[in-house]
Amino acid sequence: MVDGLRLEAAVGVKGCLPMTVGLASPKPFRRGRSGAYHLRTATAPPSGFSLLELLVVLGIVGVLATLALPSYQGYMRAATVKEGAMSLLAFALLQERLRLTHGEYKLASVLLTYQPLSKRLRHHYRLSAAVSRRSSEFVLSLIPTAAAAGYPTLTLNSRGQRAPAQYWP
Repeated sequence: MVDGLRLEAAVGVKGCLPMTVGLASPKPFRRGRSGAYHLRTATAPPSGFSLLELLVVLGIVGVLATLALPSYQGYMRAATVKEGAMSLLAFALLQERLRLTHGEYKLASVLLTYQPLSKRLRHHYRLSAAVSRRSSEFVLSLIPTAAAAGYPTLTLNSRGQRAPAQYWP
């Protein structure tokens, strides 16, 4: 006996097998079909998932993702349009500030040097600014790019008129 373990030799039909270490028990070996002796081991219940269980879970996740994706895209579109409306309001304030300091409204290229569009807005919209000849009025527009085919065109003028009305706060 070594440290609570009993070393036992297993002898098979065709000769002597190497020494094995087993727990001390009344009958640590059993005889197999071939006639050889094998070490008795406690069989644990199988662990893990079967292939069928994994396929069922993947199918459920796929159905849920298919149902959730259009809703998520709708939320992202609404957030982008709302961000565009807020950005146009900021550009209108910038136009008024530039008119106070320089005496005239500026075009879109000048406005974008002061305040660039966010990355998401640049992907979906381009800024357009029309200024009257006397530089007394302006019209700001966010026009959808080719990548944003279903997005609305947002417009704001110097009188505070906004279109389309449902996208503005």
